[in-house]
Amino acid sequence: MKWLPAGTLAANWLGATIDYALGAVSVRVGLGYWASLVIGAVEDGFCGSLTTVSTLMSELVTFAALIPFSKRAYVYGFVTFVGAFVLGLAVLGWAYWV
Repeated sequence: MKWLPAGTLAANWLGATIDYALGAVSVRVGLGYWASLVIGAVEDGFCGSLTTVSTLMSELVTFAALIPFSKRAYVYGFVTFVGAFVLGLAVLGWAYWV
């Protein structure tokens, strides 16, 4: 799968994982006002910048131009979104279930 943009995928998954981990900390630990503010800023600022939505959309549009001949846009979108969802269940889910 040399066509798969591994850098964008890794950046999106890493940003989602950090966001989920900080969300789990927020759920499990009684945070004060300033700690909640800092965690929210890191989630919105750092994780929002790390998850490269514009690059993801650009790559999906590029792959979508090949749709009659190739299903790469569907595969890449599925891997990106389902992978992030599974990471969310693994990282953030325990904060609610345990």
